[in-house]
Amino acid sequence: MRSELAVPLIAKNRLIGVMDLESEQTGYFRPEHMHLLTLTASRIAQAIENARLYARVSRQAQTLTVLNEISTELTSILELDPLLARIGQLLRRLMTIRCSALCCSTTRERR
Repeated sequence: MRSELAVPLIAKNRLIGVMDLESEQTGYFRPEHMHLLTLTASRIAQAIENARLYARVSRQAQTLTVLNEISTELTSILELDPLLARIGQLLRRLMTIRCSALCCSTTRERR
């Protein structure tokens, strides 16, 4: 590499990355390259933030959907073993885990 031009990606006054261009030619980058890259970087940073926001909102929507399903299951399944099995399935889907366990304690009657 003989020439390099790096511009920060800034969104909401926060550095979220760097756009870096390289050239084999010495002195390749000119002020107009810097200007163009700076204008482009602000749009790219905003697009990245929008994509992150969309991903976060999508995860939250999925979480709320699963929590709603769990609530429905809690009121519709009356037998304990099938209820616990179904809740485990829903939790595994919600948290992207391979295995889960639900343990219930038994209470003794007080005399």
